[in-house]
Amino acid sequence: MGEILIRKYREEDEAEWLRVHAIIMSIPHAWNFIIQERPVYEGHESTKLVAVSDGKIVGLTDVQYENEPGELH
Repeated sequence: MGEILIRKYREEDEAEWLRVHAIIMSIPHAWNFIIQERPVYEGHESTKLVAVSDGKIVGLTDVQYENEPGELH
């Protein structure tokens, strides 16, 4: 693996993002649901980042921010 770059998610990343998400879901201690499209965080601010190495997404993080404390579970 080459150098890792952390950058903002781009719409053109969606297919690769879903591929990496599916790999994460195959790990036994990961979440217990599969998604068919990337979540949209309507009405909330969010940070969406990907880790890229050799032109491929190798990691990801999405953070959705609460508008009111405790509203997101």
